[in-house]
Amino acid sequence: MHQKFPYGKRDHYPHMKPADVEIWNRFIDKYPKAYDEVSYDFGMGEGPGFSTLVSPETGGDDLELYLKKADVLGFKGREVDVIEVRPRADMATIGNACCYRKMWHAKFCDRQICQSVIITDSLRANMAFLCKEMGVKIIVV
Repeated sequence: MHQKFPYGKRDHYPHMKPADVEIWNRFIDKYPKAYDEVSYDFGMGEGPGFSTLVSPETGGDDLELYLKKADVLGFKGREVDVIEVRPRADMATIGNACCYRKMWHAKFCDRQICQSVIITDSLRANMAFLCKEMGVKIIVV
């Protein structure tokens, strides 16, 4: 299982690009009590269909390299938000957010209430409407 961290600013967020980091830090500043804990670069979904075992002697495995990665999981009580942090979020971001939510439910089913969240820096045309239709929460910071 992935490491959980206390929610708050950090020196480094795994695999976040500089523009993503700026957006995420603004979100934390604006919503300092949004989550209790977070996980970053959370791998989910199925593996590649072939063995990813690198070293049978040590148990070394490259499976994590092949999984789809959600930017952030935000945990608050029994709820978890699967979060995509993206500058100028677009329709592809909505698709990612919806797919990550489905993959979360497939693995963890009823353990937690899960919703998709997009955190972005600007609201592009049609995004509010499409997010509402697709059940994705969008936050502009």
